[in-house]
Amino acid sequence: MTEAPQAPITLASIAGKWNVNVMGESSDSVVATNVTTFTEDPAGSSFRFPGGPAIPIRNVTVSGDSITYEAGPFASAVRKGMTVSNRVAVTLLDGNVVGNVRARYQTQGADTVRQFRIAGTRAQ
Repeated sequence: MTEAPQAPITLASIAGKWNVNVMGESSDSVVATNVTTFTEDPAGSSFRFPGGPAIPIRNVTVSGDSITYEAGPFASAVRKGMTVSNRVAVTLLDGNVVGNVRARYQTQGADTVRQFRIAGTRAQ
């Protein structure tokens, strides 16, 4: 028996605030948290690390069951003192936002890329 395909995602279906955990690519250990706010108008979407400023989300694309977006450059919450730009892909799974992050850190030499997973629950 095959699984039914996941319903297409929309900005309206994820609009609101989400409490997001950021984890290593192959670990369940949380390395950072943020509150992500999605709006039906992508120009209003952003995320905020605890005690930090709102970081705008840009280049939002909706395709099938996924939403991709970019953010940055901004001060990294994972690698203190470094600047990072992210490319993120999320989907809804059992009412939660889940996805992957490609973080590109700006360094003196070649840029460093690191992969993370995210999981978010709708804020009350």
